[in-house]
Amino acid sequence: MTRRSDLMLEQFSQLLNEQGDYCDYGCSEEMVEQAIALARELFPNKPCCVVARWCWADVEIDPRQAQEIEEAGVKPCFLYANKIIFDERNRWVEGSFVRTTLLEAFHYQCIFSSKNTNYILCGPGVRLTVIPAVYNDFSSD
Repeated sequence: MTRRSDLMLEQFSQLLNEQGDYCDYGCSEEMVEQAIALARELFPNKPCCVVARWCWADVEIDPRQAQEIEEAGVKPCFLYANKIIFDERNRWVEGSFVRTTLLEAFHYQCIFSSKNTNYILCGPGVRLTVIPAVYNDFSSD
């Protein structure tokens, strides 16, 4: 295998196994309903999905690519969660995983808003940096 393939496998493993730097974003279970209400107020046309055991992944890209992504209205990061607690539109089975599209906005340290969905981060998670291939090889919301 090439070094790039090894790196990609290592980073996939880190995502799946929630390995990275501790990240205290996320709300407590007691605050989930309040976070959903805030998300609906901020982005009324997006459904909410509550997730736990999550990993915030920053995509490592060069400055030119970062500028292009920012101009498109998103940031080079996504969320991978090992556990869906609740999905307002029943798109995914409770307990399954999800990989989001790129971040559009992040509010109140617990609302990760992608193109289609407001993800409510429940509890702490991890944060790491990945190469673009890791993001591209997942199916998305």
